[in-house]
Amino acid sequence: MDRFSGKRVRIAPKTAMSIAFKDYLLKNITCTFEGFVDKVKEDADVVRIESVDPDTVDAVIILSPNHFHKIYEEYCTRIPPSKLYLVHIKDKTYSLTQSIEPLRESAIERYSKHYDESGAKRTGTVFISKGFIGGNNKYLYLYCIRNNITAVMITDNIEQLQELRSHGLPCADLTTPAGERLIAEAKTLVFDQGNYTYFYISPNQTTVQLWHGVGLKKMAPHTHITYDYFVSTSTWTNETNFKHIFKAKQFLDYGYPRNDFLLQKDDDPLDLLFCDRDIYDAVRNQTYTKTILYMPTTREYIFTDSAAHCDEPLLPLDFKLLNETLCSLNMLFIVKLHPFVMEQLGNTLQQENLSHIVFYPPQSDVYPILKHSNILISDYSSVIYDFLLLDRPIILFNYDKKQYEHTMENFLFDYDRYTPGIEIENGSDLIDLLKHSTENVSLSRRQCALKRLFLSSKRQSSSELLSQLLISGDTQ
Repeated sequence: MDRFSGKRVRIAPKTAMSIAFKDYLLKNITCTFEGFVDKVKEDADVVRIESVDPDTVDAVIILSPNHFHKIYEEYCTRIPPSKLYLVHIKDKTYSLTQSIEPLRESAIERYSKHYDESGAKRTGTVFISKGFIGGNNKYLYLYCIRNNITAVMITDNIEQLQELRSHGLPCADLTTPAGERLIAEAKTLVFDQGNYTYFYISPNQTTVQLWHGVGLKKMAPHTHITYDYFVSTSTWTNETNFKHIFKAKQFLDYGYPRNDFLLQKDDDPLDLLFCDRDIYDAVRNQTYTKTILYMPTTREYIFTDSAAHCDEPLLPLDFKLLNETLCSLNMLFIVKLHPFVMEQLGNTLQQENLSHIVFYPPQSDVYPILKHSNILISDYSSVIYDFLLLDRPIILFNYDKKQYEHTMENFLFDYDRYTPGIEIENGSDLIDLLKHSTENVSLSRRQCALKRLFLSSKRQSSSELLSQLLISGDTQ
């Protein structure tokens, strides 16, 4: 970071994560912060890249794990590459690089255009899952496989690829020519995250964005692609949120395939793909009186601390005391951290000798655990709305609500009005609640109105509706 000492610096884009990085930079380096660069924000400290004079800035630092290449490509046309930096975050530490790996989109474009020119008919559906497979992509993919609908899973997660192959399921490596060719030749491309939406897409292909949750967080607009279909859980969430964030020809309220799994009676063996089987078996064996799943969302503001503080716990929980309480109640407490948080913090939250507390692998599918949990503890995550379907207690452990809301520049909706569950602010309250009130937690605030807003009722399952879309292209 010392390279920026005395330099004129801009940061792009303006997000909660980059605001935290700005605070860190100014706290540790004597530099001149000129403001943010963003193509959609309208704040006083934001400019468009077109307005940045290369002679008046020494560095433009890009912090966008999902969309760096797209931003970098655009900025290279206006700012010398020698002034562009990519930020990496790992183990709660920032690092920078100017060694930019080129995109692999040229092969996809070449394959796709050749396929169109040949006049061949496109068939089949490709599910694209960068980083890890889970959630909506996984469960819709499995529905297709079970119902003889041609589908292939494409991912760069080698461990999960091996698991798919061990079951004889169609899949390919996202980073190989074989994966690129499958993407280029498919009739339909299905996503459930914003990653990898920058490569070439033929006009003859159909795109479906399933996304990965509804909720309270504000998001920057994703306007670099127009999907054919964007899928959400209700008309209300589309109208109040997603239509202002995404571009799509049609917004559908079909619901989420992962929620079909929550509501189905039995668990098929394939449903347990990418699930930690040891933890799943412990939950299902009913050894414990209750299973509590704690799923906090990511917190970008933690990076305002210096690297010297990276060993401090992120969560204000006395795990030893909590474990003693859990032992006396014979409850199992499962901690599932956001993958990005675990990547940043490494193993700093792992604890030893905690008989009733386990940490769930961050890149494993947690929905088989969620389905059989008695209580959900979260904060600002969209998972609380999925859990509404199960009519079980929700605890909102929002110990940092003011700080989080400030970092996110306010919530999309009023937090107290649009969250189901009882709010607590510290670990002592959590322990007291587990001891005395778990049977009635949050039921007074679990209003049917929130279900109607966030979760539309459909006679058909989400996967059934979407499979008809994949086959025929017609909405139902």
